[in-house]
Amino acid sequence: MKKTTLQDIADALGLSKTVVSWVLSDQGDLRYISKETQDAIKQKASEMNYRPNYLARSLNSGYTGMLGLVMPSISDPFYSSMAGKITKAAESRGYTILLGSSRSDIDREERLIREFRSHGADGILLASTKKRHGEIASMIAEEYPFVLFDRFFPELPANYVIIDNEEASYQLVKHLISKGFRKIALCMTASHLTTIQYRKAGYEKAMSESNYNYEGLILDVSIENYQQELPRKLEDLLSREADIDGFFFTTQLLAVIAFQYFTEKGIDLKKGDNMACIHTDTSFPLVAPKISYAVQPVEEIADKAVELLDGYIQAKKRQAPVEVQGAVLRSPLVLR
Repeated sequence: MKKTTLQDIADALGLSKTVVSWVLSDQGDLRYISKETQDAIKQKASEMNYRPNYLARSLNSGYTGMLGLVMPSISDPFYSSMAGKITKAAESRGYTILLGSSRSDIDREERLIREFRSHGADGILLASTKKRHGEIASMIAEEYPFVLFDRFFPELPANYVIIDNEEASYQLVKHLISKGFRKIALCMTASHLTTIQYRKAGYEKAMSESNYNYEGLILDVSIENYQQELPRKLEDLLSREADIDGFFFTTQLLAVIAFQYFTEKGIDLKKGDNMACIHTDTSFPLVAPKISYAVQPVEEIADKAVELLDGYIQAKKRQAPVEVQGAVLRSPLVLR
């Protein structure tokens, strides 16, 4: 089957190839082409199964319509869901997503950023390992469009989208306290991340306000080895502090490992009534139906991140100044 060209679409509509090219490279508004004409061109392109030549598009306009998406993990349910929502949001604005997993490895993260840029990505959406500035500082210096999500560098002038981590954590721990729990342990990982530090701060604020001592109750495990470290640290904690009566997890990944440990040791989970967590997992309704948790508004995060990135890209096309924006979204709570 013959591949549909810009000229084919132009001939079908009685328009010039140049006008069709402008519209399909997202320059319709800049060229003052009416919305009706733009809609007609996009509809005809869809009907004729047109597939853009990204290299040609880049040569003609400097833009490819591709965005890079770099995340720590694709297997993590949170990030796999985020990838789907970001792809949907990007496609609604005419972009194609290039996806890569850093596996929480900073060298791999920076290599993916360089590769996506070399392949002509118009911008990058990034959940950074946050282990060094490197490529992020370079993108800032070069005014290359990118948006951080879920993780961010407060010291750098970069667009970002996060939830209100401290407030969500504070409210969850306060809820456990309101139910009568007093000696609440904190289980955390990736403590170098600012977002995790905010979650810790929320826990400490809630405990301090109630005059509860949390010294020795904070378990900090490495992100690379949390599956092995957390059970060992829980074993040590419970041998030292037999009257622990509650748990707050900074991520659902730790909650799932803790459930497995408690089950293996014959420890009553109390259906999760004495637990709270940032984000949820499919196992919660079965293993700990009474656990309280903060909902990560995945679709809202995805929409906002793509909106900010598209705004940056469009401003660059107009050669207009770009204002750095940070979006902090409310995280709905499910309190049991």
